Amino acid sequence: MLDASGVSLSTISRANLQTNEQAFRRQTGSPERPAVAENQQQALASQRVQSFSTQDSLPARANDPLRTTGSESVEDNPESINRSAESALFKSQEEVAQAQEREQIKELARIDRDVRAHEAAHASVGGSLSGSPSFDFTRGPDGNLYATAGEVSIDTRPVSGDPEATIQKAQTIIQAALAPANPSSQDIQVAARAQGLLVEAQAELLALRDEAETQLSATDAEEQEEEEKETVDPNEPSAFEQNRDSIQERLQRSREQREEFAGQLQELNSRLNDFQQQLVDIGAIEALDPQGAFLDLVV
Repeated sequence: MLDASGVSLSTISRANLQTNEQAFRRQTGSPERPAVAENQQQALASQRVQSFSTQDSLPARANDPLRTTGSESVEDNPESINRSAESALFKSQEEVAQAQEREQIKELARIDRDVRAHEAAHASVGGSLSGSPSFDFTRGPDGNLYATAGEVSIDTRPVSGDPEATIQKAQTIIQAALAPANPSSQDIQVAARAQGLLVEAQAELLALRDEAETQLSATDAEEQEEEEKETVDPNEPSAFEQNRDSIQERLQRSREQREEFAGQLQELNSRLNDFQQQLVDIGAIEALDPQGAFLDLVV
């Protein structure tokens, strides 16, 4: 503890003690005490003063709520508490940000796999009718590029003058459009357009066959009439009967083909309707008019 003059209390006490003793000797004429005895007295006086100073200061230290010592805990210091809280908050925010980045990278990687598999399915089934997949990329927090969208081009034009080839082409387009596990709304629309192309090609093919059969029937009837005139053996079947059987066989095959086409169309319609309903349920597209919806999309 310091007083106003800046000298410690114990030093002032020792100096006053020595001055008073020397004055007493000068007045009485007594000899000075040996240095050892004097030193002992000074030590005793110093101990008494220091003891008094220590005892006097203890209550103040114990009762001082703002006193900070080397052994005081960090929790008793407001500044230390604030710094610790700020450090913990920053660390917590940093950990949350890192966790969010990891989740974002994980989600981008999943989308990348799904997009690539989706477009690969289109290209694989489409074969020569489809082009190579193209992708749109998004850069992730780790700096890598991830495919987040893609497309595969496919030729949907009819084969001019060849309805059978057009039918085969339309079937391939439908299969390619619906090849992925989860076709998109665009995939459903492509399949619907291909279905319309298929219906037109089948109608054209059946019309050509009916026309050919009609012409063949007329020709056979003329030939049959000429042959009947030349026929002399009544036990042999006439040419008319033979041609009639042949025509009936061709008509039967035509009916079977029509039934087969009708079955294929029904199966395709059912599959397309299922996919369309799934897209409507999830809100990806609006419900289409069930009558003529697919024919309206014909290219």
